[in-house]
Parts: sequence; structure tokens; C-alpha cells
Amino acid sequence: MTSTSSRRLAEPLVVNGQCGVYVTTLVTALPRAPLPRELSEMASSALDLLRWLNRPASVLELAARMSCPPAAAASSVAELLRPLNSGDLLPADFATPHPGGRALLARRVSAPSLQPASRLRAWTGPRPSGAGTELHHDLWLFASADHSARSALGPISPVGVMPLATPPTPGELWYGAGVDERAYTSLMAVCGLTGEDSAWEWLARTACGAVIITSGQDVGAVRAQAQAVAAHRIPAVVLVETGHSESTEEAAPQVLEALDLAADTCVVYGSATARCDLNEAVRRLEERG
Repeated sequence: MTSTSSRRLAEPLVVNGQCGVYVTTLVTALPRAPLPRELSEMASSALDLLRWLNRPASVLELAARMSCPPAAAASSVAELLRPLNSGDLLPADFATPHPGGRALLARRVSAPSLQPASRLRAWTGPRPSGAGTELHHDLWLFASADHSARSALGPISPVGVMPLATPPTPGELWYGAGVDERAYTSLMAVCGLTGEDSAWEWLARTACGAVIITSGQDVGAVRAQAQAVAAHRIPAVVLVETGHSESTEEAAPQVLEALDLAADTCVVYGSATARCDLNEAVRRLEERG
């Protein structure tokens, strides 16, 4: 039997049982659809934003751009995915009907995810533009005790780095994303979030991997975040930021001991703001399968 606490933590994941809207749901606005009379103010704002973006967006990106909780953005998306009432007039050339003959304001573009690590690794190199009719969507975490994780998103998030509205907490969540013709990749910077924070619950259930970022001068500073990642069984790699030339093989046992992580956890050295070093970190994680 599911506890009250578990149900409360699951709320940000699925908001509308009938529509099945999740924080990872991808949607795009359909052209030339009318504005229905009963649309809420927040759903109308979400639709305006989707039309302005002129590309698919995740519920998480909408939440970050609208400065609202992910659950509120998901509720707005659920409204947009409902068929319009017959009383809403349609343009004569509007040709994207609901299967039942009723028009939609937006549609899903999500597809099942395959080999997420290889797609995230592609973001550390040249990126193609455009988007297909269906996109794979993955959420990757970048965790740090300070704001190193937020800085890491800059080079790989062409949409920018935006704060995500959360309940009062000692830590911060920052959101970034990128989209190409195959995939939409959500990038979440988890900065200083304590191990007991309930946000880890829904992050763990949606994340496909985590890059734990720490400093070579104080490796243990990120121990609380590393332990939270491990406790929720999120596949992870440790990226140690350092200007020194230590051998990864020699230093890895000391790093993992300081963070109390499993001995087979990947450890790499470099800069969290360098594409090539992020590429190496994710490649190592991908190799573990």
C-alpha cells in the first residue's frame, strides 16, 4: 500500500491521470488553432510561450520560463492537450484534428528513450538544428555542493540556464535544455541540495544519469549530494575539477572513499565548463552500460 508521503512526493511527476502529463512530457503548439473560451490564464500563457518558442518544449522548461512549480506547468499542459469544444470556431484550413474529429491546441512529441548517454555526449560537440515529429527525452543531473553544477550547464544549454521554482530549501535547482532532430535533453543543475530534500525523489525517478562535480582541493564537499545520488540508485560519474595532472586511476580510490561511493564508480578529471571534459565524463558512464 502506498503511503501518504509517497503519494505527495509523486505529485510533481504525473498531474492528470487521464492525460498522463509528466514533468518530462514534451509538447509543441499546433499552428492556427483558436484560443478557446474556457482556457485558464496559466494555460493561455503556456500556449503563448510554446508559439513563441516555435519548437517542442518540456513541462520542466515551461515551468522554468514561467517561474512556476513544475506541477502547475503540467496542469496547464494537460489543458492544452484536451480537445477543443465544438463551439470554438476553427480556421477553414486548420488540418490537425483530434482522432475524434475535434481540434487540439498542442500535441505530444515524446518517444521512448534509447541510449541516453550517447545522445547527451553528442551535446558536448557540434549540434544539428531542427526537430522531428517525435523526440526522445532524457533528464540528466549535474550535482555539486556549490554553483559548479549551474556553471556546467552554460556550454551545453543553448536555451540558457534558468532557476526552477521549488519550495524553500537550502539548495537550488537550475534548468537547461537542448533539442536536435532526434532528442530533447533536459539538464538539471542540483546545487547544494541536502540529501534529505524530497526533490531527490522525483529527480531520481526521471533522471537517466548524474554527473557529480567536486573540487580537487576539497573532494568531500559534495559528499551529501553524492550520497543522495547513490541512495536513489542514479547511474553516476564523478568529475573532479582540478588543474593538476594526477592519474585518474591512482586518485580514484581516494576520491570514492571521501565520497563514500562504490569502488566501481567512474572518476574523471577536468573542468565542468569544458565540453571535452563533460564528453569524457559521460563516455565513461556510457561504457559501464
